[in-house]
Amino acid sequence: MAKILLEVLITGLLLGGLYALISVGLSLQYGVARILNISHGEFIMLGAMTTWTLYTALHVNPLLSLIICGPLALALGYLIHRTLFKRLLASSASPAIFESNSMLAAFGLMFILQNIASIAWGARDPGILLSLHPGPLSGNIIWCEPFADFWDCHRHWSGLLPVSESHAHRQSHPGGGPRPGHGGADGCQY
Repeated sequence: MAKILLEVLITGLLLGGLYALISVGLSLQYGVARILNISHGEFIMLGAMTTWTLYTALHVNPLLSLIICGPLALALGYLIHRTLFKRLLASSASPAIFESNSMLAAFGLMFILQNIASIAWGARDPGILLSLHPGPLSGNIIWCEPFADFWDCHRHWSGLLPVSESHAHRQSHPGGGPRPGHGGADGCQY
């Protein structure tokens, strides 16, 4: 129990530190340049996904990938600032107009970066499909797709369901619920 509590505490501190860094970046951008860059989170996501790709594909240590991802993010940010936000500043009649135009441009940039990431790394939107299916915990519950994914992972790692079968199962049961009558090794009726 103490080990779990310590793990939760450390994870919470690390996540809180990450959120603090993100908020410092946003407030620094707005305080210095008066640009409310809504796409700030997408740049963080691109850095994280690039680090993940370097780690999984090329086996680069994530800490060493900072040497690669940091300058790439800096170059991308500088390029976007010079091509998008500098031109908006030059064409805006007042600081208030620049702030509103830069926020609209950042929204557009956010959607562009999201779609680039979806193309590069694939998109998986599990959706929240709600339907009444017999669930693994009770007779009738509202079953949603993210829980179905978790349940399939649990069944796979428990040796109850091969991964290839889980996708075919969700395709045949659009609501995502477990297959009725499927007996499992852990005593679950599904």
